[in-house]
Amino acid sequence: MLHVIQNSKEILVCSGAGCRAWGADEISRELESMESLASGTGYTVRQVSCFNKCGGGSSVKIGPNEEVIKFRAPEEALDFFGVRVPVPAFA
Repeated sequence: MLHVIQNSKEILVCSGAGCRAWGADEISRELESMESLASGTGYTVRQVSCFNKCGGGSSVKIGPNEEVIKFRAPEEALDFFGVRVPVPAFA
């Protein structure tokens, strides 16, 4: 299936069953949250049908080069985009 990316700041998250098992829904929500926090950056996040790149994590496509990046947890995706996840302080 061909996925058309309209601009270089579009982030496509696979919504296939295998990727959902790796947390694709949560990754999508976290990236959408990042998008709203970083207003004006031009990023858009969309869930799309299966990329047929199953295994090893949730598949995410970024930009016009159609490269698939695998994330095994939402924190990996946020770290990739430079969003630091706060670490809980110990009392």
